Amino acid sequence: MYTMRRNQQREDKRADGGSTILVEEQPDESTTQAILRGIAALKGVTETELDPIYSSVETDSMEQLLEHSRMHDSTVSVTFDFEGCTIRVRSKEDIQITSTTSYIG
Repeated sequence: MYTMRRNQQREDKRADGGSTILVEEQPDESTTQAILRGIAALKGVTETELDPIYSSVETDSMEQLLEHSRMHDSTVSVTFDFEGCTIRVRSKEDIQITSTTSYIG
């Protein structure tokens, strides 16, 4: 598993053909933007080519929950499926994105 910063596209290939990456949220982006950036990089497409994320998770609620958790030094985890990936966001860690299928990008 690798951490992907803004301009990196490193991934860990799994035996089943899928991949897992860690996405580091940047100071100038929301958690939702970091998720979209990571999925796009994993799939080898632009962020605008992805389906709307709000069909899988209520992004405003997720952002508010994570912000509240960080403000109160507590831990929370949000996991959901989107674009053939399982996304796990934890308030005190990088975003983990695991593809459930292999992509040719």
